[in-house]
Amino acid sequence: MALYTGSWNPLGNVAFYRKFELYSMQWKDDVNVNLNECFVAASSFSGCIVRDGTSKELSKAVTVYFDISELFVFYSFVIYFLPFTATLKKERKNQKDLNAKSFLSVYTACGYLISSFKLPFDNLTYFGWSIDEELICVQEDGTVTFYDIFLALQDSLILHEEIRDTRVHECRLFHHDHVTGIAAVTFANKILVVNNIKDPKARYFPVIPGVEPTKSAWNVIACDGKETQIILATENNRLFLINATNFIELDYRIAKPFDFITNISTSFDGKKLAFLTNTGVLWIGFLYEKDLKKNCEFETKSKTKPQFMMWCGEDAVACLWKNILLLVGKEKEWLNFVIEPPVHLVEEIDGIRIIGNDVHEFLQQVPEVVVDVFRIGSVSAGALLLEASKEFQKRTHKADEYMKMLSDRHEVELAVRQCVETAGHEYTVSTQKMLLRAASFGKCFVPETDPKFFVSMCQTLRVLNAIRNPNIGIPMTYNQLQYLSIDVVIQKLVLRHHYFIAIKIAKFLKIPEERGVMRILSNWAYYKVRQVQLDDEQVAREIAEKLGYTTGISYSDIACKAIDFGRTHLAIKLLDHELKATQQVPLLLKLKQYQMAMKRADESGDMDLIYTCIIMMKNILPSRDFLMIVRNYPVAYSLYQKYCKQENFEKLKDLYNQEDDFNAQAYCWILESYKSENIATRQDCLRSAAESFRKAKHDFMSSETDEQIKLLKYQSTMEEKFHHQKFVDLSVHQTIKKLLQEGEYKLAEELKKDRKVPDKRFWWLKITVLAEQGQWLELEKFSKVKKSPIGYEVG
Repeated sequence: MALYTGSWNPLGNVAFYRKFELYSMQWKDDVNVNLNECFVAASSFSGCIVRDGTSKELSKAVTVYFDISELFVFYSFVIYFLPFTATLKKERKNQKDLNAKSFLSVYTACGYLISSFKLPFDNLTYFGWSIDEELICVQEDGTVTFYDIFLALQDSLILHEEIRDTRVHECRLFHHDHVTGIAAVTFANKILVVNNIKDPKARYFPVIPGVEPTKSAWNVIACDGKETQIILATENNRLFLINATNFIELDYRIAKPFDFITNISTSFDGKKLAFLTNTGVLWIGFLYEKDLKKNCEFETKSKTKPQFMMWCGEDAVACLWKNILLLVGKEKEWLNFVIEPPVHLVEEIDGIRIIGNDVHEFLQQVPEVVVDVFRIGSVSAGALLLEASKEFQKRTHKADEYMKMLSDRHEVELAVRQCVETAGHEYTVSTQKMLLRAASFGKCFVPETDPKFFVSMCQTLRVLNAIRNPNIGIPMTYNQLQYLSIDVVIQKLVLRHHYFIAIKIAKFLKIPEERGVMRILSNWAYYKVRQVQLDDEQVAREIAEKLGYTTGISYSDIACKAIDFGRTHLAIKLLDHELKATQQVPLLLKLKQYQMAMKRADESGDMDLIYTCIIMMKNILPSRDFLMIVRNYPVAYSLYQKYCKQENFEKLKDLYNQEDDFNAQAYCWILESYKSENIATRQDCLRSAAESFRKAKHDFMSSETDEQIKLLKYQSTMEEKFHHQKFVDLSVHQTIKKLLQEGEYKLAEELKKDRKVPDKRFWWLKITVLAEQGQWLELEKFSKVKKSPIGYEVG
């Protein structure tokens, strides 16, 4: 096992730490990239690199790297190598004097150039990367701008209006619950915190009387599921824990006296704290709600402030002085690594990445299961199974002896699991294969074991090995993948425009299409739309050929992106492929394609959609243009007429007038007549209706309308005569009945003759009225006038 433990270094009696190479940096031959002349700040979970160079007038190019979420940023100044936060402010002033602006260049984690860009401002105070891999630039006046990894502007915001006057002194990014926040100290000695840059709600944390944060060491404590806190060390050796509403002083004990704290670092889970004093004492302990519990004090024997101080995993703190990397455990054990300077350290959840001019390395605590399998002299289940597999491949009898030993201990299944887990933590493909081969060999002796874990690890390692390829440049570990999830890995590939490998991974892992292939193809289509130098016809054709009519992919969403980029012709072409009219029609209206919008709405048969289309077009277009379009679609035109009938009656009459539809005009006049209580107005409307019927050569309706006018005039006269009775709006039958009830038999007879009411109906009506009123004498008299047309029946 010596081959696999050669790079291990013991920290105390139990833990081991190892350092191995991730990449040979592709920029090592580039004279413009030299970490000895730059600042570096890097993120967790692997990443790209951004180089920032200033004006050629500068006598010495100094580059600052930032990597706050997968990316490194290089920043150039005329300065020597100093800690980042103090120097950036000073040298920004020097840069202002030279009227120089920052020139950013983005590289992958193995040093391949991605893109370059010159910032449009020169008052940059801090910049880093969000968890979504957006470059965040914080200017001195509190303006925050966001760029993608190809340095295209995405968004901007103002931290707080007050900062325009007080200015930003120092700034840090932090991540929690898969979002990114910003903490800033202003020159007014106030601490401002924005917990989520995507939903910016800035809050000032409480001010501690007599404490000046601009002269204090501080750090952010932000972990999943907990509120954001600031830990601050004052000049008089006091430690404060500050949240959004109050602050408390932390009680701690330290043996060796000191003047001030130079560095503060918290672990990934926010439960452990380490700080370094100016006398070189490293204090390590646990952070509780209001107390600090000390694990140890370690004398570093260096009063110089380290270039870097951070946690390496959860059990050790790393400090870097030039070429010495000191690792101190929680029980005061320590370990030295000799590093070839210049380097930059990147804190990870499970270790530290070391970026140099020539190589990119990773330092981590060797996982316990790896120690059990590979430690020299180990007799753990995994170690025995690995030896058995090796002996089996040599075809020796020792393989049987090892397997018998495991069977006697009933640890074959445990051995399989240990080998599989160890393979996940190994970076070298050959070692992975060796361990998985051993696990596969061991599975043959446990036929009832669940193969899911083995299969899952094989799939995971294939994905990790694919993205670790230098052409991709994401040196992610197994623990980091477990924390981020495969969806985040796919998103990282999409952001880098590695669509092919992203689709391959999604299909290989059988990820649901809405989270996998469809999401990737949609992002690919958005990317094609953003390539404004390409011809619209070509882009539309390529997208249609690639996407086809894949379920779940919306051409309307892609068309919206095209509209955002001012490519209206492309958007129209893309909408030709949209199957859902409810999504297609509104965008066509937005693009002023009214004829096409009405056609698609009419073809859909969706009445609500047609109504929507009608109303929007009516409000936008001139009346003439609108009617020219809507008349081509019978269903839409019919619905528009119905709409006018309910909402705009005059408009409906105008429609019929324009079309010489006299019959419809007549009905409009009739409807309008009954909306008026004025008899004269009603008669005028009915005369107009009769005239329209005559123009329509509808003689019967014309005649009936004339009769109605006469009846209305007669009823009006009756109302004047009988003030207490209502005659208007009654039918002829009802009018005669009303007259009979009033005893006006002669008037009833006259109206009967005038309206040519049949005798049978009149007799029935009069007999009924008289009977209801008990007018028996009048009834007898009426029966003797002449022979009854309806006859009598004796009861």
